[in-house]
Amino acid sequence: MTAMIHPRIRKTRTIVPSSLTATVENTWLLDVGQNIAGWCSISFPHNRPSPPRGTNLTLMHGERVNLNNRTVTWALQPLVKGAYEQTVYIFGGDQSHGPKGSQGSKETAKSATVFEPRFVSYGFRYMQMELPPEHARSWKPQLSDFTCWAVHTDLQQIGELSFAPPTNDAQKGTQAAMLRNYDAIVLTAEANYISFPTDCPHRERRGWLGDAQASASTFLTRWDMSAAYTKWLRDVAFASKAACPGGTGGFPSLAPNYATHPNASDPEQNTSQDDCLRSTPPAWSSAFVLVWDWSWRNSNDLTLAAEHYDRARDYLNTVYMDVNRTTGVMPAHFSTLGDWCAALGVNGTGGDCEKTTGRDPSHQGDNGTCFSTKHVSGIQNTFYLIRTHEAWLRAHAALKRPEAEAAVYKQRLAAARAGFNTVFFDEDSKTYIDKDAVANPKRFGQISMQTSLALALTMGLAASDETASELKRDVTETMSGHMSTGLIGTRYLLQALADAGDVDTALDLLTQRSDPSWGYMLDQGPGTLWEQFLGNASWVRARGSLNHIMLGSQGSFYYERLAGIQMVGNGWSDIRLAPSMTRRLPGFGATLQTVRGSVASSWAWTNRGYQINASVPVTANATLLFRSESAVSIKSYKITEGGISVWDGGVFRAGVPGVLAGRCIGGAGCLELEMIVASGTFAFEANA
Repeated sequence: MTAMIHPRIRKTRTIVPSSLTATVENTWLLDVGQNIAGWCSISFPHNRPSPPRGTNLTLMHGERVNLNNRTVTWALQPLVKGAYEQTVYIFGGDQSHGPKGSQGSKETAKSATVFEPRFVSYGFRYMQMELPPEHARSWKPQLSDFTCWAVHTDLQQIGELSFAPPTNDAQKGTQAAMLRNYDAIVLTAEANYISFPTDCPHRERRGWLGDAQASASTFLTRWDMSAAYTKWLRDVAFASKAACPGGTGGFPSLAPNYATHPNASDPEQNTSQDDCLRSTPPAWSSAFVLVWDWSWRNSNDLTLAAEHYDRARDYLNTVYMDVNRTTGVMPAHFSTLGDWCAALGVNGTGGDCEKTTGRDPSHQGDNGTCFSTKHVSGIQNTFYLIRTHEAWLRAHAALKRPEAEAAVYKQRLAAARAGFNTVFFDEDSKTYIDKDAVANPKRFGQISMQTSLALALTMGLAASDETASELKRDVTETMSGHMSTGLIGTRYLLQALADAGDVDTALDLLTQRSDPSWGYMLDQGPGTLWEQFLGNASWVRARGSLNHIMLGSQGSFYYERLAGIQMVGNGWSDIRLAPSMTRRLPGFGATLQTVRGSVASSWAWTNRGYQINASVPVTANATLLFRSESAVSIKSYKITEGGISVWDGGVFRAGVPGVLAGRCIGGAGCLELEMIVASGTFAFEANA
């Protein structure tokens, strides 16, 4: 790991526990009421009896209690055998003098000794306390003796959402579900950033690169990540150098790379020298290049762009070793670390779990849904091949490096984009299929059609106008209104639907409450997101994490699609405001503090049309998108700013300071209008 330059780790929230239960004579169970990463303190008043000097009070932390609600469930197995989330407090004897030799204890002005752990954090909802049976009656804790704290890197919040007051019960329900979803994203993200991005705050606490790249958009639209990601990128580079002393461009699957997977004999699960030669699967190894790209562009930090420019190029050369030189695409040669934990086969369409994925029936959830930790396809691998080349070429242009350096990478990018449709587009179904991966489900797992289609749409490579319709059909019909995506596809699914003009289907998924869905997770508690969607699979009940950020990538959807705030180019000098409006809400908005200042976008329905308010920072320009609510041409709309006409009869009207131009887009029907504005605050009203 490298030196800490990000904000310090501290207690950010005080939580009053909800209950304390004496489960058996010598054991008590504290319920914090929600999942947190942090710890609890215990007050030992001096005027109460206490166990004899040297008595051990064992504290165990976990996310679940067993069926009789008596003890914490130890289903969350640590990577190192026996390394549970356990603390032992040793009583010092006469409490009027405080425990002797108990690290973390301190005297209070209220004649009590307070024990608070140091140099550690736990991921938990429940804390079990156990005394030796012979001393059970010597301590009688009360709920008021406990105070708990959420602990994480104190990242500065830069994003804020706003909802217009609902006008009916349906809007009220949609808004409540969206807020609950977003609150869970925030709690889960906070719990998984303690110095570096982790997958979960308990079982592993490891910096898996796949989880980091999937959740990065959520972090970047909520918090200032400039220092945090600068530090983490150096950690990843350091881990690469340590694991690959030969100086190749490969990356291990996690950083800091501080432990070996317990199943070290399994090359699929263990970082090895092969990572140096061919890197780990692209959804994981690409995190370095993608987060680097998003970070330096958000902060307009050319120093950061230059710092990792050569290493990013080395990575492109490493992954290109696995590219088919004839087609330009990357096949599904990896058999793990793909669309991790995708939920497939609702209503039994996935067939037998063991036959189709090689996993035992414990991986079967409600409605016959089956999941595995595979779901690998050449579609996904080629997506990351394309994205990382695009990212490096942006840095090349911004740094004004010699054109000759970029020539071969531009050729590879063009070949990959062309090959994507040549190899994977299926003309008959108008969908994208990796036939080699589909033919070998036990090796590669089932492939989510939603993920495949969303990736094609996100890159703008869809070869047919019917691809977006096929995506909606898969969601609404094949999956009966549910998602089938995992770590990769979840990041892009809602975005692809909204960009295709189908924000309502995206909201259906966001507010869905039956398994598999975010709503189902949150209905079960405890306020955070799970490791995967299939809550009733026995494997999940036994070992699954209830505080995992990898399925929390939808946080950016609120900002980038519902409010429409999108960065174009680098450093927020050029902004696109393209809100995806829906009658499911009365209005919606978001504000984002950028390197240039505050960017804001909000919309609300009116009796005759809608309003859009926008704020653009100094030294920036923005393109503001107006949409026709139906198939009616935008030419029929009258648009004013501050009561002054800027669009009427299909013609832009100059005269309002800062409103520079307007032009029809969306084909011959002119269904959309782009309005170009300079810095300033604007209040537009569009009436049909």
